Parts: sequence; structure tokens; C-alpha cells
Amino acid sequence: MTYTSKDRDRARLSVTAVTGLSAVGALTTTGWLAGAAAADFAAEQAAATAVDVPTEPAVARRADRGRTLRQRPYVTRVTVRYVRGAVSAPAAPAPGGPVTNVASTSSSSPSGPSGSSGSGSSGSGSSGSSGSSGSSAPAAPSSGS
Repeated sequence: MTYTSKDRDRARLSVTAVTGLSAVGALTTTGWLAGAAAADFAAEQAAATAVDVPTEPAVARRADRGRTLRQRPYVTRVTVRYVRGAVSAPAAPAPGGPVTNVASTSSSSPSGPSGSSGSGSSGSGSSGSSGSSGSSAPAAPSSGS
């Protein structure tokens, strides 16, 4: 026996029918279970409400007094923190600008960074200044002779 297009269509129709019936059955079962759970919950709430209602007025007043909410005091706290960034390195010169030696521009002697002028010591490396120029740049190395 060969498999024809009629057989194929019949198989597709049966698969579609079984899928549709199972989907309808699942939705019906879900709805029935949800309705039963809601009815059970409503019955529990009605039973709990019937038990909680006091029969005497004094008991009712005590029950109401415990359930009232009172205004609670509140405090607003504000914390302000000032954060400053740490200085990690001096600013870089602008791109394309000239690069100059700090020690040579702060020197007042005409000899420049040779270190021969000043107090006469050749190991100072301060290029003629007194060494307390206030700049944090390292001194230029002297070209010793």
C-alpha cells in the first residue's frame, strides 16, 4: 500500500483534532481547579470572619483597640560627604607645545644647567639656584668634569 496525499491529509487532520481537544481539556481543567480553589478560599474566609466577630461589646472594643494604627514618629537623616580626588601626577603639557626644562628656565645665571656657578660645589645639581626654588621637579643632572 502506498502513502497518498489523501492519507497525509487525514493524518494531519487527526493530529490537529487531538491537539485541539487536549488544549480545550487542559483549559477546562485549569478553570475548574481555579474555581474550586476560589470557592474553598471564600469558605475559609467566611468561617474565619464568623469566629472573629465578638458577641459582647466590651470584647469588641478590646479587639478594635488592638487593631488601630498609631502615627509613628520619623527622623530624616541627611549625610553629606565631600570627596576630593587625589593628585597622582602633574598635568601633561598640551599636545604640540614646547617642552622646556624647569631647572633651566628658573636659573638666573647665564651659564645654564652646567652647575659651575653658585657655591662652588659640583654635586649640587641645582644649576645655580639655592635649592629651595619651590618646584617639585627633580634637578637636572650636571655634566661633571
